[in-house]
Amino acid sequence: MIIGQTIVAEDQTGTTVYTPWFPRQGDACRSTLDVIAISASGQFDVDMQTKNSEDTDATTPSSMGDTSNATSTTTFNCSGAKELCRYKITLQHSSGTGTVYGHFRMLSPSWLTTGVQGV
Repeated sequence: MIIGQTIVAEDQTGTTVYTPWFPRQGDACRSTLDVIAISASGQFDVDMQTKNSEDTDATTPSSMGDTSNATSTTTFNCSGAKELCRYKITLQHSSGTGTVYGHFRMLSPSWLTTGVQGV
């Protein structure tokens, strides 16, 4: 869980932060991003990355992320989680240039099982 994190992005490419890797507790989950404050032209992109412990690179399945550009609570479902998971959180401009900021929190995921063997 991340409580009260502020990110500042000063250019068009945005700023990306990663959470530490954490072990999955099911093969699917529901994650929640709570945007507390954000600049008018700011946009959060959140993806859950997943990998096995022996993998060097993480993958981001297409069903594991969401976008928010307003103060709101966004919930997204994730499936196909491997052994380890982490969030990739990017703040960027939705339009225009200049500095944007965003203040957010990520709640701990609610883990689900879909009946896949070996989970």
